[in-house]
Amino acid sequence: MTKPYKLYYTTKTFTTESTGLIPRIALEELGLPYEVEEVELSPSPPDWYLGLNRRGQIPTLAVGHNDGPVVHIAPSPAILLALADRHPEGGLLPVIWVERAKCYAALIDMVENLHARFMPLFTPERYSTQDTDAGSTSLASCRSISAYFAEMDQRLSRQSFVVGTGYSLCDIYFYVMVRWYLDISPSDGLTPFESFTNISAYCRRIEARGAVQASLQKDEISKISTHESSEIRTGTEIDFT
Repeated sequence: MTKPYKLYYTTKTFTTESTGLIPRIALEELGLPYEVEEVELSPSPPDWYLGLNRRGQIPTLAVGHNDGPVVHIAPSPAILLALADRHPEGGLLPVIWVERAKCYAALIDMVENLHARFMPLFTPERYSTQDTDAGSTSLASCRSISAYFAEMDQRLSRQSFVVGTGYSLCDIYFYVMVRWYLDISPSDGLTPFESFTNISAYCRRIEARGAVQASLQKDEISKISTHESSEIRTGTEIDFT
């Protein structure tokens, strides 16, 4: 590892998206030098990778630490928090602790109540034992994901970012969740994305950032298609407590 950070990721997974997009955007936002290595996970993670991440999770970020051993961090939420904590000057978390706490709460909320709801769609065999069970589980997941997006669309009608204090690591995470939504659309029970006009406008703001554009280019993936937007009002914060 010749640079202080090395990102292990794969493009061959349950979505068409690169699994490294979340940490890559964070690294680009912070202006940090890093290496990347794509990992072949099929039919199973190689032994050398399990030596870095015993669960075979992807992505993993290798972090150089002075003269000490390299530290391997996963999954993506942990990578975001570790980078924001190690490089506070990058502004991925607010300085004031109350605002930081709101970001922590928002990130955990997305991990528990949004990210987790995608999993039965991507890996149905883990959540059902029969085809009929898989169908009902998939429908329930789509409905709950749509409900979460509807709630977030309302929030983004009152503020410009996931947490009202400004752009943060929460926006990196939610932006990629939006890409997942489009990856599974259309699906039974899933609200058409065009209905979420405030999220559409939000994504255009996120994609205007240089770090996001650089990350998309390096991962060779396109921007989210533009959708009809509504006027965005700013200034009101959402309480994640």
